[in-house]
Amino acid sequence: MTKITHILLFSLLLLIMQLASCTNQNKEAENYLISAKTAYENGRYDKAKLKIDSIKALFPKNFDVIKQSITLLNEVRYAENTKNITFCDSALKAGEQQLKMLKSQFNYYKDQYMDHGMYIPKNYPLDNALGTNSLRSAVEETGDMFIESVLSNRSINHNQLKITRNDTTFVETNKVTADGLNYKVGNYEIVRFTAKDENGLAKFIYSFQNEPLSLTFIGNKTVTTQMSQTSKKGIALSYELYNLMKQMNELTIEKQKSLALIDYLETKKSKEEK
Repeated sequence: MTKITHILLFSLLLLIMQLASCTNQNKEAENYLISAKTAYENGRYDKAKLKIDSIKALFPKNFDVIKQSITLLNEVRYAENTKNITFCDSALKAGEQQLKMLKSQFNYYKDQYMDHGMYIPKNYPLDNALGTNSLRSAVEETGDMFIESVLSNRSINHNQLKITRNDTTFVETNKVTADGLNYKVGNYEIVRFTAKDENGLAKFIYSFQNEPLSLTFIGNKTVTTQMSQTSKKGIALSYELYNLMKQMNELTIEKQKSLALIDYLETKKSKEEK
């Protein structure tokens, strides 16, 4: 056998091996696609997307299977977001009932100078805090909650609060700066703590509303008193309403995102079919 013959045979063998390798890779890519389709049909959308991602990474030159996987991915995303819309609708419907029941424990208030109204706990109206050293709360229509501290007959220029449980566990607000929502009226110091300032105070009171809690006003001096049960209950109710309104808003946004994606997929499919 001549040297040329050896070279030809070796080249032929390499070609056969390459063809076999390509065939095996094509078969493996098709198996990944089948697995993705099966996962999609069984409603396992995360697994389907994972398999599709693997096809792109492992078989970058198998353009036919990749093209099919992209079509399948659009179907997966459509089904996934349709399911998400159904879930959001169901959760929003249940949330509306909870919201209606919870709001029945609040009075709605809005005057001519306010851009948005607010919900004030019936058990502890804002005026009830006057004449005491206490905390009051409300939830605005926008979904924002605030806590106001009312210090009576003392002048310490307080700008921070501390709530203590059993002399061991406590939470402190951030220090707030003086603005239009923090003011002195007669013998009262009134300071508003919004979400960025309250630092978990509302959640702390909500969690331990049935236990004794001490309230400390912190300024150039400190003043400490025990929180009343009505004040704790009012803040706990406000915290519940705040959280429920926040969840409802998040569900609404989530639904809108899914609707927008479905609209995009339908438009894309319509253009491709033309």
